[in-house]
Amino acid sequence: MARTREFDEDQVLDAALQTFRRKGYEATTLPDLLEATGLARQSLYNAFGDKRELFLKSLRRYADTEHGRMAEMLRSLPIREAMAAIFESVLRSADRECGCFLVNAASELLPREPEVGRIVASAMARQEKALAGALRRAVRKGDLRLPPRRIEQTARFLMASLQGLIVMTKAMPRSRAGRDAAAMALRAIE
Repeated sequence: MARTREFDEDQVLDAALQTFRRKGYEATTLPDLLEATGLARQSLYNAFGDKRELFLKSLRRYADTEHGRMAEMLRSLPIREAMAAIFESVLRSADRECGCFLVNAASELLPREPEVGRIVASAMARQEKALAGALRRAVRKGDLRLPPRRIEQTARFLMASLQGLIVMTKAMPRSRAGRDAAAMALRAIE
């Protein structure tokens, strides 16, 4: 008879995610993961497979969580307020030291790890779709004047600005450059 798991899978994934996010894939060792998750080696392997599979599951979890946060802001706030809040959260991020797990993973592992590329591309496509949907709603409500053909382009620009801002704030945390870049990106939806 199989034993029931005596741990919360989501908590273990979150602990592994934070370890990978802080150290990177290559620098994270099995002992690091065992210490962070509190699991024994065999339990970790039985539940999540090898280090690579744990990393990919952690990356997918992060992508889903971050998409949910962004999508909720875009649904619940007017587009300008939502984007200002999203940019501000990046500028004030306490996790600046760790940075965005998606950006970190792409920087470290692409192009040699195609599955990471698929996860990151999917996350970006979902961001773009959420942004385009918010822009369309704002245009329908009369809150934003944007020709229909520019909605997708503007969504892509905002997404690229957000990703660039994440990198800028990590690389230059005390620079005014990030705040200036966010202000210019917001002008696209004035």
